Amino acid sequence: MKYLLALVLIPIATLFASSNKPIDKEKCSCEGIPLYGNVKVVTCAPTFNVKVVDCAENMDIKVVDCCPTQCGEWRFVDCGEDFSIRFVDCGEDFSIRFVDCAPGVR
Repeated sequence: MKYLLALVLIPIATLFASSNKPIDKEKCSCEGIPLYGNVKVVTCAPTFNVKVVDCAENMDIKVVDCCPTQCGEWRFVDCGEDFSIRFVDCGEDFSIRFVDCAPGVR
């Protein structure tokens, strides 16, 4: 009976497990991609799935109009992106919170 219960619960638990990708805090990158720059919001085939939260975020993001060169600075663009994101409610690669100052990895 315990074996049968484990066979049922393990797959269910993996559905609810976070799919967070590791963020390199020192390099401000994820999977070798810098987490600053020009960002395009897409609906399919994103570089990263991102969840916007109010607390316990992986990164603080500051939206800028030009020259996003610091960790956590994003400029939203329609073309010429450095990476793309899709906003999701679950299954995120990492979570973000929008801020007015002090962006970066937490």
